Amino acid sequence: MNYLPLTILAILFLDAFIIKLINKKDMAKLLSLVGLAISSVLSVIMLAHVYKTGAPIELRMLQIAQPINIVVSVGIIEALIVTMFCIVGMLIVWSSFSMIEYEVEARKLPLHYSMATLLVGSIIGVIIFGNLINTYVFMELSTFVAAAAIMIKNEKESHHAGVRYITLSIMGSAFVLMGMVIIYSMTGSYEVSVIRQNLPAAFAADPSSLLYAMIFITVGGAFKSALFPFHIWSPNAYTYAPAPVSAMLSGLVSKPYIIFYLNTCYKMIGSEIMHQYPMIYILKAIMLMGVLGMILGSLLAIIQVDIKRMTAYSSVAQIGYIFMGIGLGSPLGLVAAVYHVISHILTKSMLFLITGLTGHRAGNRKINNLYGIGIEMPVTMALYTVGAMSMIGIPLFMGFVSKFNFALGIIESNNWWVMIILVISGLLNIIYYLPISLRGYFGKIAQDKLDNGLAFKYERKFTETLPILILGVAVVALGIFSSGLLGIITKGVSALF
Repeated sequence: MNYLPLTILAILFLDAFIIKLINKKDMAKLLSLVGLAISSVLSVIMLAHVYKTGAPIELRMLQIAQPINIVVSVGIIEALIVTMFCIVGMLIVWSSFSMIEYEVEARKLPLHYSMATLLVGSIIGVIIFGNLINTYVFMELSTFVAAAAIMIKNEKESHHAGVRYITLSIMGSAFVLMGMVIIYSMTGSYEVSVIRQNLPAAFAADPSSLLYAMIFITVGGAFKSALFPFHIWSPNAYTYAPAPVSAMLSGLVSKPYIIFYLNTCYKMIGSEIMHQYPMIYILKAIMLMGVLGMILGSLLAIIQVDIKRMTAYSSVAQIGYIFMGIGLGSPLGLVAAVYHVISHILTKSMLFLITGLTGHRAGNRKINNLYGIGIEMPVTMALYTVGAMSMIGIPLFMGFVSKFNFALGIIESNNWWVMIILVISGLLNIIYYLPISLRGYFGKIAQDKLDNGLAFKYERKFTETLPILILGVAVVALGIFSSGLLGIITKGVSALF
């Protein structure tokens, strides 16, 4: 079992290499799907093992010399997120079979599937290693692969978005590296377990150095995960990338940096130190940035006329929720944050895939051109409505469970003013999500399309809709039957305190 994380990584990297080597579209589809399916099965086995034993997977493959020891450290939270990456990555790739050709030249399709598989592997690498240098290497790899995936679309806007992404993401990586170097200077190690042992004495002797380190890591992590106000690369990247790539960027690529940051605060540094002066100001700062993101991300989403760009700014707001939960510094806040990471992975992946389909049908992505589209594509728009209801926080959907647990975390941490922000943000979500669903099904244009016999006219085949349908069912099922998932997350979070 100890080698399962590296086995998953090896399968995905080897799969990506073989896909590009063969360079045939149909074979690329098959190999990418099979590789991600096998990885999904192995990740579920890994999660079951870690949850059952209650002990993380720890592995030292090579003990060379600082800083390049290869150390694997996978607890319940990491195993859960790896499982989500593999399963949702597989569904995105599957969905792209019938839609990527709308946006990417045929000759580049094998490259797309190779990069999709490699991207899932590289973001898994960010969270499974217990050595900061290993983590940093995969941060940089995922940055370059994600940028290439954005720029695969042969349009000037995509190239500009890719360049902006890689520039700001590398800047974020540089900040993270500076923080890592300061921590190394304090503890003499890049290994998370050794840092955790050595840091209390080092912090007692020099608390300001750890504060500076966390300022660097916070700024870098904010850039990498698109936390407001460091989100400036994300709207263009999400908007101008091909729809399946947008789904991966928003649903998957921002998440390993969130888990890395959470682990830095609570697994490597520890809750006791993070709640001491001056480190408590780091938690207050990320909570404040999260709150600003929740409000301003939603306000920016409201004024958009492009549905994909609107969904991109909505992601800024949702990332704000997650960091607000981390900044609360309470166990319930962290449970809510991790649960919302999973909710966002599922919901935003589904929404970006659907915006690609509706945009293709309407001829462009303007929201005003989507009147009546629910008549032509009722199943697709029903799934969009599921995602919208979850983002708003309607009961029976994952988003409601997230917000309910965020409220509990706010009460536990005694930050009552954040409760007001939570309510306001939910109301703002209604303003920009609900009208799209209503316009799709109701109104004069919708009635005219119904009268003209256009119902279901542009709905896709069941096999093409199935991966998005699975995401939609998961959003509802994990909202109604949330106790099992919350139990897994709670057990993982309890190990951090």
